[in-house]
Amino acid sequence: MPSAPDDLCRAREFRPPVGQPEYLNSLQVTAVFAISVTVLSMGLSLLLAIAVDRMIRSTRVYTTLLVWPYAVAPAVAGILWWFIFNPTIGIMPYLLGAWAMTGTTSRTRATP
Repeated sequence: MPSAPDDLCRAREFRPPVGQPEYLNSLQVTAVFAISVTVLSMGLSLLLAIAVDRMIRSTRVYTTLLVWPYAVAPAVAGILWWFIFNPTIGIMPYLLGAWAMTGTTSRTRATP
């Protein structure tokens, strides 16, 4: 059994990226992005929650917007499954046909 070359397996060839400027820059960009997304999403959520909690004229609009993801997600999932398994345009029948799994076996043929 062939073994890996020695130069690929040496631990001393590994240099941890902790002190490199690219690594520190990527950590900074990741931290800024994570904090900004968290603050913006929590702030928007708090504003929507306050707007729905107060009795204002547009309470129905806000309530509809809050319930919308619960109503839309199953419909979108159903359409995606329909596109995947549709016998005419779906990817799954195409893949099964390419692998010759069309359901025709020797047991389904008529015997003489």
